[in-house]
Amino acid sequence: MGCRVTSVNRTPIQNRLGDLATLLKFLKVYPYSEKRAFETDIANLWKYGRDEEAVKRLKRLGGCLLLRRPKGILDLPPRHDLRNQIDLSLDERQLYEGIRSQALAKIDEALAQANPGTKSHSFVNVLQRIEALRMVCNLGLHYHDRHEIDTTLHVSPTSENWETLAQRTVVFSTWRMTLNLIEVGLKQASIRCLRFDGKAPQKERQAVVDRFRRDPSIKVLLLTLSCGAVGLTLTAACRAYLMEPHWNPTLEDQSLARIHRMGQKKELTTIRFVVKNSFEERVIEIQDFKRDLASVLLNPQGESGFSTRNKPLEVS
Repeated sequence: MGCRVTSVNRTPIQNRLGDLATLLKFLKVYPYSEKRAFETDIANLWKYGRDEEAVKRLKRLGGCLLLRRPKGILDLPPRHDLRNQIDLSLDERQLYEGIRSQALAKIDEALAQANPGTKSHSFVNVLQRIEALRMVCNLGLHYHDRHEIDTTLHVSPTSENWETLAQRTVVFSTWRMTLNLIEVGLKQASIRCLRFDGKAPQKERQAVVDRFRRDPSIKVLLLTLSCGAVGLTLTAACRAYLMEPHWNPTLEDQSLARIHRMGQKKELTTIRFVVKNSFEERVIEIQDFKRDLASVLLNPQGESGFSTRNKPLEVS
């Protein structure tokens, strides 16, 4: 007796078109359950510059396979998405440029390697340097003592004073070290906060969320993106900060959806921090590419401006 296979999935495409190929294989969507057929009919069209035809085929495929509930049909309060662009100080810029030069040198070294094994190791070093660039954007001059952040540090406010956090707020970051620094600043400003990251035991996590919801004197909840993206209801908050752009924009969207969802009674304001003239701007470009690619599939009846190809990695 035959059976039908379905998939409940909020993110059929997270990073690249190959994510969809894997899903089609699981769903046994003939003929695209075979990777070669998917590449021939859809993926390779982008490689050869036939973008418009690839978009049309992907839209037709999505129209046949997807049953989705757009968020727009829900009666939710407005959400205001803001982007706060930050300038590095002179000392921070000097630190950033030093690490950037190291990253460029590692890229040149990796490209010059003839041995595949050595080249692979060199590219790992490149990724580590890129991660360091992102952390300098996040931590500034605290980058050097990032493993020793404690209450003895003096943390100055960024573009907004701590005292403006009168509204219930959720702060998201990729890194625990960033949350460490923010937590120190909040305590110095006598602002009560709770924290929820990968070190929190599973059985205690819901208790943290419940306490944040019930106690209005707790103004801030600190969350890592990996913990905040799924399974939580954070409608007690009406303000959110994303401390840095993440490679995967879907993870950001899912985290913000924990706040802007059924049960939310107030307007939501989100603030994304981006450092000017830094690698973070390149991450934003990658986010836009991924969002455009996903929109082709998730909005098969709508217009899509997606007609770009993969761009080479740049360290700016």
